[in-house]
Amino acid sequence: MQKKFVDTPQNYVEKVTEERDFARSSVLRSKGRGRKMLQSLRSNRVRGFTLIEIMVVVLILAILLALALPAFNKARETTRTKACVKNLREIDDAKDQYAMENRLTSGANVELSDLIPQHLKATPVCPSGGTYTCNPVGISPQCSIPGHEL
Repeated sequence: MQKKFVDTPQNYVEKVTEERDFARSSVLRSKGRGRKMLQSLRSNRVRGFTLIEIMVVVLILAILLALALPAFNKARETTRTKACVKNLREIDDAKDQYAMENRLTSGANVELSDLIPQHLKATPVCPSGGTYTCNPVGISPQCSIPGHEL
């Protein structure tokens, strides 16, 4: 008489395990390797990495990091420079608009605070920590960081 099968997680696991064991044993026996191979498959020995292998991987990662960091720093500084130049252009455009609205001639002094409410939403900040000098009308604004210029 055959046992009635009830589909529960435990019964399912038992059924799958029995089928797997049967398939392994029949395949191994058909290849003539027998009991020895079956025992080696059932062995639960887990092989880990040796210390040398781990050290080689860490060394490779360190070399890659050493090569990548200078390029990353250069890209970051280039981005900061471009953002600063963008801020200087905005200040220059706002200064020109202010000069036209107030009919100022070339050489007239304009302060950054004159531009804030109407022409600039907020005081621009240099991403590298420099300070901006507005300069008179007709002269480009400047940043205190060398290389950040229009």
